[in-house]
Amino acid sequence: MYQKRREYQQAIIVCQKATIAIPQAIQPYVIASQILKEGKDYRGAEQMIRKAQEIEPDNLAIRRQLGAIIALNMVMSSQEVNTAL
Repeated sequence: MYQKRREYQQAIIVCQKATIAIPQAIQPYVIASQILKEGKDYRGAEQMIRKAQEIEPDNLAIRRQLGAIIALNMVMSSQEVNTAL
């Protein structure tokens, strides 16, 4: 609900509570990654999906998402550098 309303801080709080309640579940990390990506926090999104990968290292879907976020993070970082110059 918070994610749909673009209330990202509230949505992240819910995800954090879920990771505490069910530490071996990857879904809260995946959702947190999506929320952070929507909020243009690509580094935070990468960190969350990496935590999901630590829990399920053989999950191919998580690996794909991680690759996509890493690429997006690199593109956005290079754009920030080019804009600053």
